[in-house]
Amino acid sequence: LRKSGTPYCIYRPSGLNDKHPAGSRPVFSQGDLAVGRINRKDVATILVDCLATEEATGKTFEAFSLAEYPPAKDGIGPA
Repeated sequence: LRKSGTPYCIYRPSGLNDKHPAGSRPVFSQGDLAVGRINRKDVATILVDCLATEEATGKTFEAFSLAEYPPAKDGIGPA
């Protein structure tokens, strides 16, 4: 995929858990470091946000979420 020249973004969610609170703050990392849980609804939100976030193009990353911490107000844009 990387060698094809096609724009891409690879997102690998951590442990999917529907009982984990949805709408929690995502924590992003690269390099197979993420360990935790994330609700499928939060995974869907991240995937949609990646479509509108130019900085996500050409990246591979993981994410889990912190229960009871609200997500960032401005989405997943650059830090």
